[in-house]
Amino acid sequence: MAKSKISKKLSLDKKKSERLTILARINRYEHLSRVEKSRLDDFKNLLRKQAIAKHVVIEQENKYLEAENELHVYKSQLEKIESEILSAKEEYHLVTKLFKNEILDKIRQTTDSIKLLTLEVEKIKIANRLR
Repeated sequence: MAKSKISKKLSLDKKKSERLTILARINRYEHLSRVEKSRLDDFKNLLRKQAIAKHVVIEQENKYLEAENELHVYKSQLEKIESEILSAKEEYHLVTKLFKNEILDKIRQTTDSIKLLTLEVEKIKIANRLR
């Protein structure tokens, strides 16, 4: 039971670590997306003034869309990992509760055994006095 509890805790910690990695990537792609969008807007203004070619705007639009797509992928991964973290927490708490109940049962059994042995000792003492 203790091994199961430890493995559940390790799994939970791993998922939390994965979550941090995903959050860092989301932060990176949110920033990148804003930068690429700003550049795209600038390029569109330059295109209207006929200062750059249309293919340059299209290339920039592709960069922006790639950043947005990556951002959506990582946000989706974040939702998934958060769901997995919730499940891992529930499993960990369940295993912890079962482990606690198992130990409490052993304590009760040991206490009952001590009571029975104490009664046996008292019976033996009484029997020895009567001899």
